[in-house]
Amino acid sequence: MNRPPSLLILCTLVAAAALPLHADTPIKNATITGNTTLAGNVTVVTNATITFPANTTLDASAATVVLPAAYSVFGNFSNLGDVPGNYSGAASRYVRVNSGATALEFVAPVSANSTWVDGLRDQPPATANATDDEFNGTVLDAKWAWSNQGNATANLTDNHLVLSLVTGNASFNQRIITQNITAANFTITSKQQLSGQFGNYTNGGIVMRNSTSGNIVILGRDRGTFPSQSVTLIKITSPTTYLSSPGFLVVDLAGPLYMRVVVLAGSMTCQVAEGPGAPWTTYHNEATSAFIGTPDQVGLAVGASANATWTPSLSVDWFRFTSP
Repeated sequence: MNRPPSLLILCTLVAAAALPLHADTPIKNATITGNTTLAGNVTVVTNATITFPANTTLDASAATVVLPAAYSVFGNFSNLGDVPGNYSGAASRYVRVNSGATALEFVAPVSANSTWVDGLRDQPPATANATDDEFNGTVLDAKWAWSNQGNATANLTDNHLVLSLVTGNASFNQRIITQNITAANFTITSKQQLSGQFGNYTNGGIVMRNSTSGNIVILGRDRGTFPSQSVTLIKITSPTTYLSSPGFLVVDLAGPLYMRVVVLAGSMTCQVAEGPGAPWTTYHNEATSAFIGTPDQVGLAVGASANATWTPSLSVDWFRFTSP
């Protein structure tokens, strides 16, 4: 799952305008102009000047920038001969990654108060957190520790991590890698794809663990009858003991998904996006006191239930951690 080259093209084409922002990217010594409203927690660090169009709203909690105009689609960018000038009104049209992350498309502003979301989600942060991992080495970084490894493997190839079950599980088992954290409020985000042989409770995703209680939550894909996939939150009291799930969000998407969990002010919000330019969809929200408490470990997991033939693999492009 190499990062799509189309994102680099997008960056070049929109550089003349104000770049969209999202909550995962701090604003650095920003000079903000143009009737701008800021909502949510905004982090300000070093050396950036940002100019917004008039009447722009930055909502950090929703991870979007709301611009004064909506956009209608005029067709896909399908080859090097396709340029905005091929269409009437080219001066007012732009190129962006489509919602399925399958092509670039030409768009034009048509109405007020719509959302333009960040198409640069795959770009590494300018300053990485110590917990971040872009998986561009040759072996798993020593900062990761296994829990209940069993027959699972962790291999790095083509700039992504593959967590795999070599053989199936005779009983419910989650194979987990984690790192320790100290922040009370944080966001973990990952781009990942589940593949392999599937059945009930065949899953993989991002993890939070409370090492005191032993409670674990896993936000990820639960894959049943191929190719249907669901997003679910699995609550377990140990890597071998399933407790419950609040339900499923059906996602029929063959490619990778973007997963994130936001822990803020005693609340846990689980979200998913279906492409680098797609908005975040909130799948589940609950008070941390309901189950997880104060998590002090984050990570990734792959698992299956009682079937020796189910051998899923979780491919992960990157794992990122931010804290206010």
